[in-house]
Amino acid sequence: MARVRVSILQHIVPLACHRVLVIDPGRRQLKLLLAESRLGRFRVVHRQAVSVPEEGALDPDEMRQHMALLVPELGAHQTAIVLPQHKAITQTIDLPHNHLQAPREYLVAEARKLSGLSEDELAVAFTRLQPWATLSHPHVLSFCKRKELDLLIDQFAPEKSEDADEDDQLIEITTTAQGLIAASRTLHPPPLDAVLVDLGAQETTVVILVAGQGVFATSFEGGSDSFTRALLEAGCTTAEEAESAQRATDFFQGPNTAQALVSTVTKWHTELTRCITEWTDDNPALKIAPGDLPVYLAGGGAAQKGLVDYLNKLGPMRFQCWPNPPGASPMDSFWVACGVARVALGKEPGRLSFLPDDFQQRRAKRAFWEAVQAAVFALLVTVATLLSVGTWQNSKLLERKRALIAQTTSALESARAVGELMQQVDAKYAALRPIILRRAQTIATLQSWTAVNQVRTNNDYWMVLFADSLSYLEGATAPQASTNQAALGPAQTHLNPGRRAEFVTEVCIPQQGEPARRILNQFVLSLKGLGVFARVDELPAERKREIVDPRVIISNQVYGVSMEMAPPSPLGAEDSEFRRNSSPGASRRLPAPASTNNQPEAPTPTATSTNR
Repeated sequence: MARVRVSILQHIVPLACHRVLVIDPGRRQLKLLLAESRLGRFRVVHRQAVSVPEEGALDPDEMRQHMALLVPELGAHQTAIVLPQHKAITQTIDLPHNHLQAPREYLVAEARKLSGLSEDELAVAFTRLQPWATLSHPHVLSFCKRKELDLLIDQFAPEKSEDADEDDQLIEITTTAQGLIAASRTLHPPPLDAVLVDLGAQETTVVILVAGQGVFATSFEGGSDSFTRALLEAGCTTAEEAESAQRATDFFQGPNTAQALVSTVTKWHTELTRCITEWTDDNPALKIAPGDLPVYLAGGGAAQKGLVDYLNKLGPMRFQCWPNPPGASPMDSFWVACGVARVALGKEPGRLSFLPDDFQQRRAKRAFWEAVQAAVFALLVTVATLLSVGTWQNSKLLERKRALIAQTTSALESARAVGELMQQVDAKYAALRPIILRRAQTIATLQSWTAVNQVRTNNDYWMVLFADSLSYLEGATAPQASTNQAALGPAQTHLNPGRRAEFVTEVCIPQQGEPARRILNQFVLSLKGLGVFARVDELPAERKREIVDPRVIISNQVYGVSMEMAPPSPLGAEDSEFRRNSSPGASRRLPAPASTNNQPEAPTPTATSTNR
């Protein structure tokens, strides 16, 4: 026997992968089927038929030793045993209403009536069915002799010891009929009203389905061995030769017809028809005739060539073989074991089990610990998943932080470079600032000088002085007075950054008293009307300076006028940013201006005098 590989999942999470070895004992063969349920999916892993001596030739110890040579090659598994149907009696009983809460006592009493044995001598199993026909609370009752059950357990059950492997324990004992019923649900589509027949070596098991549930099960003597003996009478020398000829040659028609085999099969068909007819007669409410029920034929004898065709010629019942799984070898002899495996793995509801109470407790204990282990495994998987997700998220955050750090470093480098460029710009601006100041002073002087020259009146007066306010207050005089206006240049002024430019002009008016005051007011209004000055007013006496040469004026007839430029000085707009950056609270500090050797000298305040 080739060793069967054990699934890794069975070791990690036993609840997710169960394996069961079904032992279907026969009188000449021992059929072994290893099946598994992996994540809820049922699959046949291995099947094998082993020849054994005739029944009674091996005692329980010898059979256990014989099984010990086979089981290790199958790996870790649990065990289920098929109770041959001829060793059990199965009945459908409608439970009275007053026993619905405690059906066991009533059903055990019925088993004692039917068997004539005491309760200690009986092994009883039952399961509830859905109502059918006239039965409101139907139950399937099956019982056998306890010594027959104990013999099966002694022969095939694993050793019950403290050191025994928990994987190698007995988890199910059920009948051939229950195996056929469970196996029929694997067909596509599952039959609802049908007859299931297992043609064994010496017995034939018959099961009747109504609405998909088994309501009747029995067995009668006669099977494939009687067909083999008929071929031996027809000329075959050995049983092996006869069995090989059955699978290869059609002995029911043509020149190879074996009358002895035909007679034996006809007798078997008559017995089968009698079983089905008696049941249909006992249940007239169903209004089912034997010919209305399709017959599914399984078992080793079903592989005989031409058998199904011949049976269909004998009566109204229609026979058909069980379909074989795609890509698999014929399952004729293993359908019962396959159904029992499904029952043992919990794939079938309403199981009918002969498993003793101590084995039931061990099975429940194992199921509990498997559930605990599955919960722990699920918890570990959940924790591992959460840790993986958390690690992944942290790695993403770390990558993002690294990217932000790289961006911040780049921004700092850019800011540092910009700062250096701004320092260079500020240094250049500091070097150019004196030039800008003088440019603003020149513009203001030209604008005010042009505005004063635009004043035209018929009054008798002349302008004797024009100067910026700072030069006027300092009392600086022009080096030479000139009455030629074209030869006069604009006066140089000192301007404070951010302040409006202010100029002073002096006019000499020959008149005295009110006429002089009127001429002065008209002169002031004319200057205001030019729109160049924001404020034009007579110069207060305390600010009056004696600067003009007395030879060009009339004593006590000179009047001063103060003029403040209207628009903001261009210097204020251009220099404001520089002054903000130069303040103590500025975000950056301007570099020191360039060496004074490279700066132009400050202009000398001057005053210009003229006449009009």
